Amino acid sequence: DMDPTEFYEAWAYREQGKALPIFAGVREALENIRDRGILLAVLSNRDASSGRHQLELHGIMHFFHAVVGVGLSLHPKPHPRSTESVLNIFWDYHIHRAEEMLFVGDTITDLECARNAGIPFAAVLSSGTPEARFIASGLRPERILPSVRELPDFLNQS
Repeated sequence: DMDPTEFYEAWAYREQGKALPIFAGVREALENIRDRGILLAVLSNRDASSGRHQLELHGIMHFFHAVVGVGLSLHPKPHPRSTESVLNIFWDYHIHRAEEMLFVGDTITDLECARNAGIPFAAVLSSGTPEARFIASGLRPERILPSVRELPDFLNQS
């Protein structure tokens, strides 16, 4: 029961080793965030090794302190326990509470996961989830960014 986009992405990665597209402004935003000393992690409902591989193909893996995917012992998003691995990794960096983090996501599942875990959330409109859907789910419009490119400015205001 995989949608066509997920099927293509899985096929492209497994069969061709292709890099999935990277959104404009991502590298610059990551550099800006890294230069501020902010820790970054990826939490995905996909396999962690394929996520790391994609980040490596784009030369941006070094920006992330952790890449966490769904494993046998991990609950998928939006279950609040899906964030535990990231919280445990960040504990070593003296981040001890969910409220000290920011969950940036592009789906309603991401929003629900952040809420379930008590982590503040900001949406980026990169996956095709419309802004109106985030607003209908109770997210304030000022917490919705057109793209990752705007994330450093959002962090300045937070």
